[in-house]
Formats: sequence, structure tokens, C-alpha cells
Amino acid sequence: DNDGIHGRQERSGEIELKAGDHDLEVRYFQKVTGAVFGVGWQGPEVRKQRIPSSALFLPRGEPMVPIGHEAFVVDREKAAAGAGLFASRGCASCHSIDGAAPSPPAKAFADLVPEAADGCLSEKISSKAPDFNLSPAQRKALREAVADRAALKTPLEPDRAIHRTLAAMNCYACHQRDGVGGPGEGRRELFKTRVAIDLGEEGKVPPNLNSAGSKLRREALEKILYHGELHVRGRYMATRMPGFGKENLGPLVAALIEADSKPDDGVTPEFNYGSARDGQALAGASGLACITCHNLGGRKAVGIPGIDLAEMHQRLNPGWFRRFLLNPQEFNKDTRMPGFWPGGVASF
Repeated sequence: DNDGIHGRQERSGEIELKAGDHDLEVRYFQKVTGAVFGVGWQGPEVRKQRIPSSALFLPRGEPMVPIGHEAFVVDREKAAAGAGLFASRGCASCHSIDGAAPSPPAKAFADLVPEAADGCLSEKISSKAPDFNLSPAQRKALREAVADRAALKTPLEPDRAIHRTLAAMNCYACHQRDGVGGPGEGRRELFKTRVAIDLGEEGKVPPNLNSAGSKLRREALEKILYHGELHVRGRYMATRMPGFGKENLGPLVAALIEADSKPDDGVTPEFNYGSARDGQALAGASGLACITCHNLGGRKAVGIPGIDLAEMHQRLNPGWFRRFLLNPQEFNKDTRMPGFWPGGVASF
């Protein structure tokens, strides 16, 4: 009894339960975007509270299958009707499926009529146009954007191009950049570690992307984004990054570097026997004790196992790494990395 298109509503029921675990099944049908779904409970002398999302899954991470669940069987007659609707409704404009005829190419933005009476930006949308359930403010903003032909022909600045890609690929679901995105409080509890060690937020939540184009070498960015390599946090972080592929993220690497890079990013210090000896002493137990929290060349850390120091040169730009060491909290206020050079002066 909760059908139709409407704002958020609440439905409830009562049942008498004995102590112990119980399987509950909640069904809902979503016709348009913007759905809100949550499950809560209350009892005698127990205030109303929401059931966390983590309780809706089995410990091994697989969705719960309701009791009495029946395996899905394809209805050939309905499948044929669906194939026709897939083509006639323009689904193929955005989605691909084997055997479906491609839709005609969409009009260029310059050919669109934002004030059309029955288009997707109109007050009353025809059955031939997609209904994105836009608010009046969203429709107004889109009409103005489509009407500005000059702006549509102008290439995006790097920051705008980055923002568009991160929004389109939903990178903001896990990552934050310049104050935008990141997991909200309702989903933050779903981010876990793979190891039984307290690594704080850094061990559970994917890193922010602030200055990512300055932090990572071009080769490292390409391996991470295009090939799924060099994900150093995968050893202890349960969350996995999707493989979007170069065809979807092609311009992102160049845009990140153009937007974030600093003149000294690629300035590599001179390596010699003396500097290697000094670095070994500083990283060791008698120096800054980096090996307490960091693995080194496959050797496990004395304490909490952080990122392997031997892999940093392959990933990080030297200039960024120097700035990070001078003030780690500038790059991540929640980091556990101590600052050994307060004000740029060595504390040892």
C-alpha cells in the first residue's frame, strides 16, 4: 500500500516475535529515480531505531535470499516484448544488449530546443522522452545550460573536466576531492578492513583525491586508473575500486596532472651510497622508526602494517613526497603519520 509517484512515506506493521534472530523480507517497487529506502524497528520499551545496512547482508558479504525465493526463469513472450520496448523507448541510446537494434544517434546539444513542450525538460513529459524526475530548479539549470551554445562549444577547464568525470563514474561515492563527495554517514559503516588491526579511517575509507595529479606519477595514475594496478591499500582495505577502463577515463589523467601539478613534482634527489645509507638509518628503529608502521621490501612492519616504503618511489612524485613529509596533516587531517619537521625544522 505504498504505490504511485510521491515523496518519502512510511509504512509499518506489527508482529510478535520470540527472542532470537529472525529473517524479514521488505519489498518495494521503484518507478522513478530518487527513491529512499530504510528499515527500522521498535518494541516495548525500545525506542524506534534504524536497522543498519550491514545487518541486511550475510557475514560472507552475499545478499540475503528470502525464504521461499524462486529462481528467475525467462518468459520468452515477455522477453520478446521487452526487446521491442528496449528499441522503441530509446534504451539503446545509453545501454547495449546483444541482439538489440541500435537507436538512431541523439541530436547534438546545439540542435536541442530546451523549451520544447514535450521534451525531457518540459513540465509535462511525453511518453517518447525519458523522465528523470527533475525538480523545477534542475530543469531551469539544464535549460539555461543547453541554451548557452557558446559555453557548450568551449572545452572544460581541467578542474571542471575532473569534476564531471568523477561525478559521471560516481567516484564520489568513495572518494572526496576538494570537499566534494566521500561516503556519507549512512554508508560509512559499510567500509571495512580486511585485517584484525585498527588502522583508523585510512584503513577503511579510500583516500581523498586532493592533489592526486601532483601526488602520483603519470605512469602510476595510468596503471591505477586504466589497469587496476598499484592499489597499495588492497592488502588491508576491503573496498575494491571498479575497473572503469581507459575508454571511460581517457582524459582524466591529463586533467589531474594539469590541474594539480607543481613545478618541483618531478625533481628527483640525487641518489648515491651516502644518501641510501642515511635513508636506511632514518627509516630504522634507531632513527624515525618508519618500520614500526610501514612494511619495507616485503618485510613486515614491527607494528601496524602500513604501505610498503619500497613501493613509494614507483608511485609518488618526489616533490609531493617531500611536501607531505614536512606536513602530513595538510594533506589528510585524519592521518596517523607523525610530522617530524614542524615548521620545516627537523625534530630529531
